[in-house]
Amino acid sequence: MIEFLVRHRAPVLLLIICTFIFGAQSYVDLPRENFPDVKIPFVMVTTPYVGVSPRDIENLVTRPIETEVAGLSGLEDVLSSSAEGVSVVTLKFQPDVDIQDALQKVRDRVSRAERNIPEDAEDTIVQEISYSDIPIMFINIAGDADETVLKELAEDLQDDLERLPGALKVPLSGGRTRAIRVQVDPKRLAHYELSLRDVSDAIGNENVNVPGGEVTAKRANFLVRIPGEFATVDEIQRVAITRRGDRPVFVRDVAQVVDSFEDRSTYSRMNGRPSVSLGVVKRAGANIVELATSAKKVTAEHAALWPKGVEYRVLADQSRDVGIMVNELQNNMILALMLVVSVLIFFMGVRNSLFVALAIPLSMLMSMMVFSLMGITLNMVVLFSLILVLGMLVDNAIVLVENIYRHLEMGKTPLDASIEGAKEVALPVAASTATTVAAFAPLLTWTGIMGEFMVYLPLTLIVVLLSSLVVALIMLPVLTSLILSPREKKKQVEENPKAFLRAYRQVLQWAIRHRFTTSFSTVIILIGSFVGYYHLNHGSEFFPETEPDRAIIAINAPDGTDLEETDRIVRQVEEILLAEKEVETYVAETGVGAGDPMQGGTSGLATNAAKITLNFFTHPAKAQLGDIPRREDSRQT
Repeated sequence: MIEFLVRHRAPVLLLIICTFIFGAQSYVDLPRENFPDVKIPFVMVTTPYVGVSPRDIENLVTRPIETEVAGLSGLEDVLSSSAEGVSVVTLKFQPDVDIQDALQKVRDRVSRAERNIPEDAEDTIVQEISYSDIPIMFINIAGDADETVLKELAEDLQDDLERLPGALKVPLSGGRTRAIRVQVDPKRLAHYELSLRDVSDAIGNENVNVPGGEVTAKRANFLVRIPGEFATVDEIQRVAITRRGDRPVFVRDVAQVVDSFEDRSTYSRMNGRPSVSLGVVKRAGANIVELATSAKKVTAEHAALWPKGVEYRVLADQSRDVGIMVNELQNNMILALMLVVSVLIFFMGVRNSLFVALAIPLSMLMSMMVFSLMGITLNMVVLFSLILVLGMLVDNAIVLVENIYRHLEMGKTPLDASIEGAKEVALPVAASTATTVAAFAPLLTWTGIMGEFMVYLPLTLIVVLLSSLVVALIMLPVLTSLILSPREKKKQVEENPKAFLRAYRQVLQWAIRHRFTTSFSTVIILIGSFVGYYHLNHGSEFFPETEPDRAIIAINAPDGTDLEETDRIVRQVEEILLAEKEVETYVAETGVGAGDPMQGGTSGLATNAAKITLNFFTHPAKAQLGDIPRREDSRQT
């Protein structure tokens, strides 16, 4: 095969050109993510029951659900949390369970359990836990404007953000919701012998659009409808409830209608000012960098039209982390390429080292095409694996090019040297690659959540190594046959070897003459390595400790604490944060829990809970569009 490809080099040259073009395009188009999209075998069952104590939540809601779901197949563990006004049951399934099938079974069981749950409890929410549901960034809008204005601005921005390619949803939180309050006077109700149900039924029956059917006029048909939805407060006041004698009783006779807001369930502030938050959630497989860039661009366009004093800040921007990792990978690859070429030039000379160095981009670009076909994204694990394999993929090229060059120095033509040199080492090179692939192949069967997370490491290594084998056995012989020039036959014994080779020869000769001493020293070094590692190692950890650029402060007051008292505690924490020079931006949310749902903690609405999300100052070069100005500017504003 090698001889055929070298003698018919046109298809191989076309393959090399296509690898550069389509490989580069695949690298540009590959979605960027912070973490792999892993299916987590957790299902969370949430049942709100406002105004009920934790003990009653446990007996009336949590226990019936636990009893019903306990018999599900593949269920590994059940974690429950009963807090004031909410029940959270987290189901942990075995890793090999189909999460969508488990989700449907849980919904069926919960439907059966709802017969034993009080009717006034709110509808139960069943949802899976997924990394893809975590927003890639939060856009917080704050200013001196009224909260209703902030929410209107956020809703307009929300509509445009949801239209972006790759955006799954953009949930909005904060702000105040308009509500029309009908404040009934009990004495006047008693005077007219009416009840609250009479008032609510009268208003509900009038607040409808009534279809009027179809009317035919000459050559046209018209649909008739009677608009009846209320548009003003005065229309509600003029609704007739009943008739007493010859006089109708209107809503205004028994109640006062006020255009107001719903009762507060949360407070939200950014750097001490009222705020509204938008979370951008991406679709699975979407490019996080492109989506975040588009979202910032759209937000900047909207911000240019906002009232003076209203501004936005971007928090928890995952695209920044991904961008930093991608840039570090590119820099590491360039640096590694320079080091590899320098080492190769030192040992092999300039011409041979260039052929070997060419194998690095060819192998990488070919791997990118394979990643694109397999639907693999550029995430933290894949990027780390690419850096890890960078020094391994040149091994095949070194052996092959050096052997071709040896045949060339024996007086053969470049064509014959490329054929004979490649054929001679093809089997050893393939065997060497196969042993490395075999060492990583068992990791592909790694089970559990960690297995799904880390499986990209052996998969990336195997793809890159096999790509390097293709480059070494197919592409490099064709390139050497074209570029290498004939050389004079070299003497078999080098009379004046380099100083490095002379030193190595002397050490090798001494080791062979003193075989027992060399072997004994090797065993001592091996044992000493184990002893040294036992006494000097510093333990193991999954991820190394790094300096964080963001944090979340969770605040939990005693059960029963009202929203205002919890917010007073939050304001005390905010005063401390204002004095911290390293805090760039913070968003305080009162009435929102910050628990870990995978551990059974509540993360929904709770009057005694709060969380503060804060960003630390970073290097100016990493600043993103919309980042907050320095603390002095913020205080002046």
